[in-house]
Amino acid sequence: MTETPAPGRLRSAWAAAHVRADGVPNWAWTAALAVPLTVLPSSVWRIAIGTFHLPIGEGDQGDGDLPSWLPGEVYVVLLSLVSELLAFTAVGLVATWGETFPRWIPGLRGRRVPTLADVD
Repeated sequence: MTETPAPGRLRSAWAAAHVRADGVPNWAWTAALAVPLTVLPSSVWRIAIGTFHLPIGEGDQGDGDLPSWLPGEVYVVLLSLVSELLAFTAVGLVATWGETFPRWIPGLRGRRVPTLADVD
């Protein structure tokens, strides 16, 4: 039996991920929060075509050069999830977790994030 997280824990995790760092202007905060939202339509489009096989796109999409062990539907969902996670890292440029590692990361908790890791 899996345990569902308490709403309070989800709320506190959400709040911790969205704490604005000191000195961040409003325009930068808004732009960073908008980055994952700009990637979302392409992810939804990709999942609609590749997973649910909705007739939205033109022509035969095919599976390209995917390995035989990786189903196309799984690839499309994973690609969409990875692109959303990478887009969310833009929030780290303006949030406190982009300056110091969160407390849930063993061995790194509370340490300063190296500048090259932020910029590269």
